[in-house]
Amino acid sequence: MPSSTMAKKWQLSMFPRKNIACICLLICSTACLLKNDMPMPQMHGRRSISIDRTNSNYMDPKSERPRLQEEKVYWHVHIPKTGGSNNNGILANGFQRVCGGKGNSDTYYQINEFAKRETEENNTTSISRQLIGLYMTKHNLATKSTDCDYVSEEMPWKRWNRMLKKKENKGKPVEMHVPCRDPVDHAMSQCNHGWGHKKPEDGRRALRAANCDTDQLEVFFNSIDKCIIGENRFDMGLIDIFDVKCYDVNQQFTTYHQYMSGRLEHRQIQSLPYIRQDTNSARNKEDECIWKRPDLVKKAEEHLVEKYDYYRFCQACMDSENDITRNAAGLEFVN
Repeated sequence: MPSSTMAKKWQLSMFPRKNIACICLLICSTACLLKNDMPMPQMHGRRSISIDRTNSNYMDPKSERPRLQEEKVYWHVHIPKTGGSNNNGILANGFQRVCGGKGNSDTYYQINEFAKRETEENNTTSISRQLIGLYMTKHNLATKSTDCDYVSEEMPWKRWNRMLKKKENKGKPVEMHVPCRDPVDHAMSQCNHGWGHKKPEDGRRALRAANCDTDQLEVFFNSIDKCIIGENRFDMGLIDIFDVKCYDVNQQFTTYHQYMSGRLEHRQIQSLPYIRQDTNSARNKEDECIWKRPDLVKKAEEHLVEKYDYYRFCQACMDSENDITRNAAGLEFVN
């Protein structure tokens, strides 16, 4: 018998007819699935799951703007009283690989579901940031991820360079984002925040305020400086290291998030609606004496821009080619 015939018989003997029939059936079934364009289940490890697209928490990524295939990572400088907590929360809830001190993509669904339960039980529309912080600590949800496309942090400016040296940018160029706000309005918002100052008579935090009654500019400026929080989070040294861009906080939740929507990967399952977080009591600008004195408003702005790198940077960046929200009209940000 020819050797080729013997080889064919040997190969057939290795596969019993019932096995061949099973293989044929598998091939035919697969072909039918492909022909009918039936969705295949998504695989996660050894388990298969299907996505309920009727769920109100489901967001169809096809309905969003296509993601730009840019080899960049985005680092956001969380400046106090610029809506940074909610910026971090909304992006972590809506996109993959968002990391920050206020929550990460892989934990934010759980965080916002907690916020939803709390607001429903208390018949409110927002939740205290302090309560969220306690919940994150209790359930160990504040752990930092190392695989991040977007990072938002509250920290001294030099630590960004340390992150770069540790290659936390994953070997990609960094585009740094800085939120900008009207200097005097921002300073008054920090006065309202009243961080760390207490009334001796009752132990509650006191509201700091501009001293509009003094006729000494040094005393007036000192009252403004006492309101400033986290002045070490930005320094002009950052623009020597990174590609730094700015944006108007009035456009943070519209134009800026649209900008990021085209650069980050959308999450299919989100916790909706997003629950806003509050960090202090509501601010009443009518109680702020400075707005009744246009002369003091001008002097305060000049002082802030001269003394602080952050305000000087924003003055130069806004309406420039590095302004992400340039030529966009927005709503007034009050907090």
